[in-house]
Amino acid sequence: MKRKRKRKLKREMKRNKFLSLLSEMAGPFGRFCRPLLNAVKNNVPKATYAENVKASQDALDNERSLCHDASYEVSNTNLQILLQQTSENNVRMHHPMK
Repeated sequence: MKRKRKRKLKREMKRNKFLSLLSEMAGPFGRFCRPLLNAVKNNVPKATYAENVKASQDALDNERSLCHDASYEVSNTNLQILLQQTSENNVRMHHPMK
């Protein structure tokens, strides 16, 4: 009886460790993706996983720069203007003297 309980506790601890590791590594998207699950299953160190994420992010950035078109340019400009207006409003709100 005691051995069974001990095994059950051990199994639960492993499961909790696995889940906490998953949630810790879930990243900015807050969901589990296939490479992440594989990395955890294969006990890939976190540093390696981070490098893989960085590499995939770089690949995405390169892809975006290749698909750089006029509509993107316009939307980016609009975003810059919006950000500038927002920051000016924030300055006015927090520093009424200006």
